[in-house]
Amino acid sequence: MTEREHSTLVKLEKHPNIINALAYNTEGVIKIRDNTELVRYSVLEYAQNGCLSDYIRHCGPIEEEVTRFFSVQLLSAMEFIHSQNFAHLDLKLENILLDEFFNLKVADLGSSMHMESTNGLVHKKKGTYAYMAPEVYTYQKDESYNAFSADVYSLGVSIFVMLVGEFPTFIQKDDGRFDTNDTDEEDFCVHAPLEEMSIARWDSLSDQAKHLIKGMLHSDPSKRFTLSQVRNSEWIRTQFASEV
Repeated sequence: MTEREHSTLVKLEKHPNIINALAYNTEGVIKIRDNTELVRYSVLEYAQNGCLSDYIRHCGPIEEEVTRFFSVQLLSAMEFIHSQNFAHLDLKLENILLDEFFNLKVADLGSSMHMESTNGLVHKKKGTYAYMAPEVYTYQKDESYNAFSADVYSLGVSIFVMLVGEFPTFIQKDDGRFDTNDTDEEDFCVHAPLEEMSIARWDSLSDQAKHLIKGMLHSDPSKRFTLSQVRNSEWIRTQFASEV
C-alpha cells in the first residue's frame, strides 16, 4: 500500500492542496535492540498543524465562512484527483491536513484507485464507515458502485462535520426545520443521532449551505450532486467577506 500511495501522490503532486511525496525507499533499515530490520518507507511533505479532525475535536465546529474557505480548497483537490481518473475512496477529516498557513492538504491515498479502466466502478468496500455513502456501506459481493459519487458523499460528510461538529443523521419526518423542497427527507442519510446542540447548529446554517449538504448526501447516487454541481452551488460561489 505504501508503494501504491507514493506512486499515486507522485502523479498528483502538482496540486497545492494535495500532500507532496518527497521520497520512497524499499530498502530502508531500522535497528531494534540488536536486530536490524528491513523497512520500506515514504517521505511526505510536513503539515505542521495536524489534521482537521483534531482541530474540530479540540476547538469544536468551524464558523461557516472559514468552513467555506476550507471547502473550496478541498473541492479543488478532489476535482484534480478525479480529473486524473483517480478516486480517493477514504476521504475524511483525519486525512485532511493543515500546513503552516492553515491551507488544506489532502493525504492518505492508500485506498485510492485509478478508475480509467473501470468506468468509475468499484467492486469492493473501501473507506471509513462514518464517511461511507449508503451504497458503499451496504455493499455486497459481486455488486459495484460509482467511486466518484462515493467521494462526493464523503466530501459532504466532511463539510457537515466541519460546520456542525457531529456526523449527519436521517432527518426526522416530523421535524419541519429540516424540510426542503428539493430533497426528500428519507433520502438524507445516515450515521449517528443528532444531539440538541447539533440540531441548533444545523438550524443556524445558511439555506445555501443546507441545500449543498443535502444534495451531496443524497442516498441515491444518481440524484446526488456531482463535483461540478458542488462547484456551481450558490454556497461555494458566494464571495468571501474580504472580496466584497
